[in-house]
Amino acid sequence: MESGWSGVLGWLRRGWELFLRRLPSERQRLLAVTILAGGLCGLAAVAFHLTIGWCESLMIDRANAAAGNAWIWWTILSPALGGVAVGVGLTYLAPAAAGSGIPQVKVAFALRNGLVTVRETVGKFFLCALQIGSGASLGLEGPTVQICAGVSSMLARAAGLGPVNQRRLTSVGMAAGIAAAFNAPIAAITFTLEELIGDLDQTMLTGVIVASALSAVIEHTILGKNTVFHVNRQYELGNSSSLVWYALLGVLAAVVSVSFTGSLLWLRLRFRGWTGIPKWVQPGMGGLATGCLAVAGFALFHLNGIAGDPYKTLTLALSGALGALPVTAMVGFCVLKLLATVFSYSSGGSGGDFCAVAVHGRDAGRGGGVSGRGGVSPFVGCDRGVCGGGDGGGVCGRGAGTDDVGADCV
Repeated sequence: MESGWSGVLGWLRRGWELFLRRLPSERQRLLAVTILAGGLCGLAAVAFHLTIGWCESLMIDRANAAAGNAWIWWTILSPALGGVAVGVGLTYLAPAAAGSGIPQVKVAFALRNGLVTVRETVGKFFLCALQIGSGASLGLEGPTVQICAGVSSMLARAAGLGPVNQRRLTSVGMAAGIAAAFNAPIAAITFTLEELIGDLDQTMLTGVIVASALSAVIEHTILGKNTVFHVNRQYELGNSSSLVWYALLGVLAAVVSVSFTGSLLWLRLRFRGWTGIPKWVQPGMGGLATGCLAVAGFALFHLNGIAGDPYKTLTLALSGALGALPVTAMVGFCVLKLLATVFSYSSGGSGGDFCAVAVHGRDAGRGGGVSGRGGVSPFVGCDRGVCGGGDGGGVCGRGAGTDDVGADCV
């Protein structure tokens, strides 16, 4: 077996050396590596998403489905034990893999010529998959960006590109990661230009466009053209009086947003100040709190989604499968999810917060719609508290031509 791997690695090394000899100038290598990065980032994103699904099926899904009252203890223990395991990995193996991912890429772009190390990339892949799969209330979008930026950074160094072009390849990886995470290549371009590059560098812009398109195409090819959320019917503005409730919903979403960010930053400072508690234990504490909140959510409202994959619950809400839940249920679920996300993120884990925040917007939208109209209004099903724009169709679509919606979401 060892000789077989040695042969494969030798073949890859010779192939890469031939590739570099065929492209003697750095400009040629930059173009070739940009195309290669778009493809490999798409594959990395697909592998990451499938790994998370596999981890969920082994951990939090089994915990939720345990017989009798055992599901209570397993639902509490699964995110707690996963958090401890991730805490050990972050403390002793890959400290740079902590956090959501996008801020780390921006720091690498601004201060390290785009350097995202192999350890950081591999650590983010496995530690984040483990934490989300065990039931943490975290998202996979930001980590996908960091992983793809790491892939492009590794390719840039292997191709012998200079510091300027290595920095450019980091922006390529970021765009490819966003395109793969949201299936929104146009949003990936605009987001990367605004948040990372900051100007219209022609060389960067060309690479970002190519990589975004390739990454999205590869994900379509492997995972299929399926929307992330399925909406059974098209929503439209049937009555102009709904605009009043849309405005009130915007205010409500702002209140939820301020509460979320304020509590997250406050608790993060508290965790950092607890020097008597080992750093590797803290993500386990956040996981324990998340598990308890998940049990409370299911006991009170008979809904999963506090721990584990929140996309499933979002899909049920958008499709109307949950029915017109009472305002108290939606508000209560929103509070529980907000607290679970704050504990999971502030305790120092590895994962993003986009999808978790989407649940807050959903609950705010449904709560506002039920209280304002006495029933389910258009913005309730379309989740206007999260994604503004794009009537009907898939929301944050993985396919089905929903780039405009994806751009608004990002």
